[in-house]
Amino acid sequence: MLSTPLVALAVASAVTIVQAAGFFATSCRPNFGILGTSNVTLFANCRNRAGSYADTTLDLNRCLVNYGGQLSCQANGSFALSCSDCFVDDRAVMYCLCDPWKKSRAMINLNDCVGNNDGVLTCD
Repeated sequence: MLSTPLVALAVASAVTIVQAAGFFATSCRPNFGILGTSNVTLFANCRNRAGSYADTTLDLNRCLVNYGGQLSCQANGSFALSCSDCFVDDRAVMYCLCDPWKKSRAMINLNDCVGNNDGVLTCD
């Protein structure tokens, strides 16, 4: 039988996963995606500390920037001013047309820039 401190440690570890920086996809259901074209919003159904799931959204302009056709994590980067036609795959990788000629897709793993804080998507 596990002692009380070990059980408490296991529970605390599980809760930490919900609040961990980045890797939102590990604590959100795999039905996340993108809404809109100019105000690109990530939507997801994410687990909170209580273990229940809730719908949440995040304006990715608050988390990403486009530098010459390359997407990067940056607070208030307003990437959508120069990117369009974005979509997210089931691994949380987002693809957008971001070069000036809109011929090649930039990509970024949103787990590097987005986290789940108690059921709410946040920029990391």
